[in-house]
Amino acid sequence: MLSLRLTDFFPVLVIDSKRDRVKPFPDPYRKALELTDASPDHTFIFEVHMKTASAIPAGVAANVPAVGLTPRNPEKVLNDEGASLLVKKFQDPKLLSILVELEPAVAVF
Repeated sequence: MLSLRLTDFFPVLVIDSKRDRVKPFPDPYRKALELTDASPDHTFIFEVHMKTASAIPAGVAANVPAVGLTPRNPEKVLNDEGASLLVKKFQDPKLLSILVELEPAVAVF
């Protein structure tokens, strides 16, 4: 992830694979919230994996709304896992209208 120069865009990276407990446990998201002093009320989690929707239950357990991308996962799976919002793409007007209210703080992988 560091080779992608993500540190140029995010002040904190919490790498899931370097945690003791990874998604679907909420630990990576809770750690990111702690490190950035961010509120779950001003944070979103994005589920982008095609084979698993582990970010959704982890977000639910961390009390953070989770956004599911429907081209990558079946809507039923995302809904069953507890997604707060379903969108077809990152440029979806529903999502953009919500994100405008937030300041970027952290990325968790």
